[in-house]
Amino acid sequence: MQPKKSKNNNWVGMNVLRLGLASFLNDISSEIILPIMPMFILSLGGSPVIIGLLAGSRNAIENLSNIFIGHWSDKIGYRKIFVSSGYFLSSGCKFLLSLAKWWPAAFVFASVERVGKGFRKTPIDTIIAESSRGKIGLGFGVHRAFDTCGAVIGSLASFVLLSYFHFSYHTIILVAAFIGFFALLPIRWVAEVSRIPVKIPLLKRIKAFSPELKNFFFISGLFSLGYFSYMFFLMKIHSVFIGKPSIVMPVFLYFISNVFYAAGSIPIGMLGDKIGRSRMLICGYVLFSIISISFIVSRTISVFILLFVLYGLVRAIVGVNQRAYVTSIANIEDRAVVLGALHTMTGTIMLLSNFIAGVLWQYALPEATFMFGAIVSILAALLLFLKKEFYFLS
Repeated sequence: MQPKKSKNNNWVGMNVLRLGLASFLNDISSEIILPIMPMFILSLGGSPVIIGLLAGSRNAIENLSNIFIGHWSDKIGYRKIFVSSGYFLSSGCKFLLSLAKWWPAAFVFASVERVGKGFRKTPIDTIIAESSRGKIGLGFGVHRAFDTCGAVIGSLASFVLLSYFHFSYHTIILVAAFIGFFALLPIRWVAEVSRIPVKIPLLKRIKAFSPELKNFFFISGLFSLGYFSYMFFLMKIHSVFIGKPSIVMPVFLYFISNVFYAAGSIPIGMLGDKIGRSRMLICGYVLFSIISISFIVSRTISVFILLFVLYGLVRAIVGVNQRAYVTSIANIEDRAVVLGALHTMTGTIMLLSNFIAGVLWQYALPEATFMFGAIVSILAALLLFLKKEFYFLS
């Protein structure tokens, strides 16, 4: 079942750039909020367990609907409506978040905001795969670069608004919500790649996934169990420093990670196209384990800067290559549902991951959280390496 050729075929190569611009604007909005989110929740009376639950619920809500949205977009033959609806919903929830005065309200609005991303995530990824003309890793890398350049500007803006203008958390979030609505503008010029609607039931499509795909889902799911939220890294920084640096340094270091996430996305996508996405993922999984262990013993700003540089690269490696890998081995007509299944599976598991991380942090030791992530991610790397088709010397 092949997609029909778009009448706007000359526009199709521009879809990645237009979607990238929308993501750029949205991520400026989102990343103004994300580095202050742990401190915002704590300021409203939340706890580390609440922060872990929030991080997990945001991932789960974002990704739980992905497989259904992917199947739905295949069923009706259109993707763009889900993208625009998702951006609008997210921006509206950010506005409501700016009005929250206690942590349960903030928890609800911050969680529901991810429904918007759940609506747009799989359709965006599928349009990119359909528009990349064979260079899937590069296509995802370009989009990630736009996305993360917005994150760089957003986290820098958060740092400036907090450090130099002394805006309150609520005012910073309100500014972010206003910026978020501008992400809707570039979507108007995204060309639909018209396709024949898929009539096969969702469950039957999932059962037909190849053994290679199912095996990779298992391994990436295992990695997701240890791939806890960035919020725990920021809480570590918050606990190491005292006074104003305990507020400012987490935002600054998150900005550093976004710089290297953005800078690394395109070359990492191209390298994955060249040497193999599974090899890149093994490196990413191992590197996350090293970073987690290093957070147990690190105390100096210079080491933390290095760790956040490496963390930015890990985010690029995993974010680009997991999408590119499943897209490359899926049937063309199944790309949306496969990407949706990947997002749904990893997001649901990360709800458990972040809950475990929060419980370990609050009721054992913060070091236990990082050791948990290190052990699980190295196991995932080992499983991926031991698969015969993934040997480095093959």
